Amino acid sequence: MTERIGPLRERVSLQSPQRSADDIGGAALSWNDEGDVWAAVTAAGAAQGVAYDAAPAISSFSLTINRRTDLRAGWRVIWRARSLRIVGVRGVWRALYGAEPEMAPAYTPDWAERHGAEMLLAAAQRHLVAIDVSQAAPGDVLLFRMDAQSPAKHVALLDEDQRLIHAYWGRAVVRSRFAPWWRARLAAAFSFPGVEPWPS
Repeated sequence: MTERIGPLRERVSLQSPQRSADDIGGAALSWNDEGDVWAAVTAAGAAQGVAYDAAPAISSFSLTINRRTDLRAGWRVIWRARSLRIVGVRGVWRALYGAEPEMAPAYTPDWAERHGAEMLLAAAQRHLVAIDVSQAAPGDVLLFRMDAQSPAKHVALLDEDQRLIHAYWGRAVVRSRFAPWWRARLAAAFSFPGVEPWPS
């Protein structure tokens, strides 16, 4: 086999989770192969792991593959003996409800300022459940303003241990600390409809 030429140089395997009942009343997790694809893989940062039985560092990677319509949050990527979990807000919606309820506009760095309207906030109000920011729990969606005069244009998932899962310019998807810089820019919080509050 000849080496792949072009930006998609890495061969990766996609796997989806499958849960089934075991013999003692619990659930067993197995992984279904969803195919091998070519990908571009770049490192996007690392954070310290603090959970029980966790690795001392959690690495983040950005993967680019050719377009697929079936990819979901919760799938994993096997790459060079690494197992990478797929995360993302759009992926969470797809895992819970299926296809997105409306098409997102094309992304540009100035999309919110150019339109001059609260497009992201309005979309969240149409499809999510607004909650007080002080009541936000892991799994909830947070919206941020980069400054007081600008529309909300950044979104993150609140994770355990006061961490954010989000993507931003030049860093891809990362898990970072919910630091004072982000807290000062928090504009709104939402829960996914029909989902039990944390802990469920």
